Amino acid sequence: MSKYLAVLLTAVFTIACQYSPEKSASGSVESLEESWADMSPESDIEVEPPRTAEPPPPPPVPFPYTDEFGEGQPAGRTDLPPARKIIRNANVSISVTSYEKSSAALRQLAQRLGADISNEAEERSSWRIANHFVIRIAPDKLDELLAELEKMALHVDSKSVDSRDVTREYLDIETRLSVKRSTLERYREILRSAKTVTDILAVEEQIRVLIEDIESAETQLRGLRDEVQRSTVYLNMYQEFARPDVARPSFWNRIGNGFTEGWHTFLDIVVGLVYVWPIALLLGLGVWWLLRKIRRRRAA
Repeated sequence: MSKYLAVLLTAVFTIACQYSPEKSASGSVESLEESWADMSPESDIEVEPPRTAEPPPPPPVPFPYTDEFGEGQPAGRTDLPPARKIIRNANVSISVTSYEKSSAALRQLAQRLGADISNEAEERSSWRIANHFVIRIAPDKLDELLAELEKMALHVDSKSVDSRDVTREYLDIETRLSVKRSTLERYREILRSAKTVTDILAVEEQIRVLIEDIESAETQLRGLRDEVQRSTVYLNMYQEFARPDVARPSFWNRIGNGFTEGWHTFLDIVVGLVYVWPIALLLGLGVWWLLRKIRRRRAA
């Protein structure tokens, strides 16, 4: 026992001698570690080394958002609101000073904004030239395109922008599609374990119906996604020219035209009577018989 006490007093004395107020906390820890190292290995006293403060845990890293069927939901989470799905379309009608120059400028503008001119319908007359464009563009570029069209126009006849929220419809199709896909997998598992021909045929019929429903839902979903990702602009661009003056005919020309048209009208009447001669003959015979009967009654 005295041997243990002597070793403990020696360690305490050594630590007290090596301690200095000017030393930092790290120096004190090093001195304690040296003292423990000098202690006899034969000692049975177990001394616990000092504990250092653990660093605070790093802040949580936010989950990246996904854009496929989660629509703004982090992986494994469904409590956040989904990203809204908005379809924006526009109808614009403008008149321009030069149709050729404005058409070329429109194509350059579409190329600069990453838009596609998907359809054109050009109409020409002696006093007007017009074209109906169908332009597909990213929704964030739609307002810039409309502003550039207003700058290009001589006069804006009409402009309207339609926004339609299809978030509920989009999520409904996604949910039904997910349910049908999981049901299809269960039917395929049942088909692998089916034994009789009747069971196999019945399961295959259900699988066929599910596949058709899934393909239809996928088509609807692709259509909605395309309308959301690309806005449609229906543009009517036209240029009008001065209409030619139509000279009114003179008095004598009108008299001559009257005689000509009157003669043609008389000939048309004669031709019409020729076409209806059987009816005229029957009417004439009927009138003659009726008059003859009236005369006989008067004579009697």
